[in-house]
This record gives sequence, structure tokens and C-alpha cells, in this order.
Amino acid sequence: MKCKDREGNIVSNNEGQDKLLHTLYDTKAGRVLLKVLVQPEVSKLGSTFLDSRFSKPIITPFIRKNQLDMSPYEDEEYESYNHFFTRRIKKGMRPFAEDTDRVCAPCDSKLSVYPIDEDGTFEIKNTIYTMESLLRSKKLAKHYQGGILCVFRLTVDDYHHYAYIDEGTKTKLRISDRNIKEYLGKPVYKPNAANEKPEIGIVRGLAWTSVGGETLEIEVVALNGTGKLELTGKLGDVMKESARIALTYVRFLVQDEVDEDYFEKHDIHIHVPEGATPKDGPSAGITMTTAIYSAVTGKPVRADIAMTGEVTLRGRVLPIGGLKEKLLAAKQAGIKEVLVPKENSRDVDEMETEILEGIILQYVHCVEDVLKEALA
Repeated sequence: MKCKDREGNIVSNNEGQDKLLHTLYDTKAGRVLLKVLVQPEVSKLGSTFLDSRFSKPIITPFIRKNQLDMSPYEDEEYESYNHFFTRRIKKGMRPFAEDTDRVCAPCDSKLSVYPIDEDGTFEIKNTIYTMESLLRSKKLAKHYQGGILCVFRLTVDDYHHYAYIDEGTKTKLRISDRNIKEYLGKPVYKPNAANEKPEIGIVRGLAWTSVGGETLEIEVVALNGTGKLELTGKLGDVMKESARIALTYVRFLVQDEVDEDYFEKHDIHIHVPEGATPKDGPSAGITMTTAIYSAVTGKPVRADIAMTGEVTLRGRVLPIGGLKEKLLAAKQAGIKEVLVPKENSRDVDEMETEILEGIILQYVHCVEDVLKEALA
């Protein structure tokens, strides 16, 4: 992806930063490390070091590595890294444009520009979005169709100060449940609620996103055909592989429950709603397996249950990431019981009691454990 700097010159993204973000947010080891780094004690320790004179030796290498132009800044002796990070800029170096047809950036940043169309996607911090998935509103996304999306990305080599309007009238406001709609308008996002009754081929999964957890409904229909597997809902490669693994294991499970040529005479269609939103990852494995099994056997799945876990070709359930966010999403949707991989029990032990209140957790080791709990 190409970005532009403040002068309009095309610059490349900092590959080191992108790799670091990918490691911290998209890998299991990275998420474990991130969990440690954001602990108050660790954060306070790091802040103490960066405020001290012992951090001065890292300033010069930082400037060289990121090729910072220090000419716009006031000449001063930095007492610490944080002193350098909040350095003063020379007067007049960031003038405001007086033209009314210009948009002022709130800070130094790398600018990425995307046209907004119905099927277009764009990237923010290694996460792919559509306009609908970013705004969580079809109505708002449609309103901005044909427009331009500008992403101002503040990176480590940018000047970390914000510009804001400092004139106006100061007024006290009391915001409550009664008047919040006056200021924010009607809610643009409504969390998916639990299903009203047990259904065949419909199972509630849980997903992790860059803005928190959410529930993920998976629908499966088995219909007369020639043995095809149809996948819809803008699924990524990893999720497609999970669907194939799920189907293979279900074929093994139902050998004695359906006709020998059942899968040669039936097509399996797997759909994940909100088709405009990209979806990927292996954690929907047990959800797809349960939905396929339900559709093939005609056995309904409980409406008050959700699940998350990767499934192997031999039916084992593997651990997943983002469990805290997923459980919060389940609570918000009114889910009463959640199936999680047995190997995630250590993550649960470290969670705050408020997150677990009102939810029954069932640990599962294999697909058979999942079906035993999930089928109505």
C-alpha cells in the first residue's frame, strides 16, 4: 500500500512497524506478549525508564533508523526519550490552510486515500475493512458511496502532537440514557442476539476483530445435488480450509446415519451472513462442523449456546485467541453457555470475574464433546 507524507510525496509503509503489528495482533505468541506489555506494572516500569536519563542513548539510533528530519524542531538538549518524543516544533512550521475547500490533517501522519465503492476494501493497521464493517451500518456505508476515504496514520517517525480548535463556548452537559440519542443519534450498530429457538443448520460462533469480539452466525443447508461444497459470505482462505476439514470429519461421523451415497447426491452450502464483511481464521471450525452435522442429520442446535475453536481432520479441538473479547460478545448477545477449547482454560483462569458472570463455560476436547452439548 502506498501512502503520502505531509508534502504529498509517495512514501512506503514502515515494514518494521507492520511486522510488529502483525506479530502482536495476529499471532498467538504476539497476543500473549501484548497481554503482558499492557499490564499496569509493566507499563509503569517502561514509562519510568523512558522518563529517565538512562533512556537518552536510544534517541540518536531512533533518529537514524527512522531518518527523521530534525530541522523543523527547536534546538534543545533532551533529558530523556520522552522529552525527545514530545519535542517542541519551531513556530510557523505547521500553518493552517485558510482555504475553506481544504481539509486540515489533525496531526503529522502518512495519508492513504481510497475510493469508496460497494465492493471496495481498505487496510488500517493490517486489518482489512469494508465501509460497512468499519461503520457497522449499511445505511451509513451507502451514504458515503462514491466518496473518498482518507486514513491519516500517525507513525513512530511523525510529530506526536495534535492540532485542535481552541476557541468557542464552554458548556456543561449531563449525558444520560434518556438524552444520549439527542447527541449521538440512533444506534448504528445492534449486536446479534441469540436465536429464539433451536434450529437445524444454524449455529452461533464467536469471532475476534480489531475492535472487539462479535457473534458469528453460520448457516448450512444440505440439498439435492452432485456433491459440491458451496461457500459464501466473503470467507478467507483459512476459513475455507476449515470448512473443508469440517465437512470431511462430518462425513466420517455420519457413516452409519445416512445412506452410503448421501454426499454424492447432496450439495452442502455454508453461508456466513454480512456478506460484505471479510472473514477469516480457523476459530469457526467447530461451529461449521456442528452446523454441517445438524443440516445433514436434521438434528436442531440449541439457541442459547455459542462456540469457538479450531477443529482438526481427526476431530480434535484446538485453542484459539481473543477469548476475552469473544466472551464479552456472547454476553452482549444474551448467550447463556459457551463452548471453548479445553486448552484455553488457562486464559479463563486469568480473566476478571465480571467477564465470566452470567455465562456457563463448557470445555471441549473433541467434536463429540461439542455435539453432546450443542444438540437440542
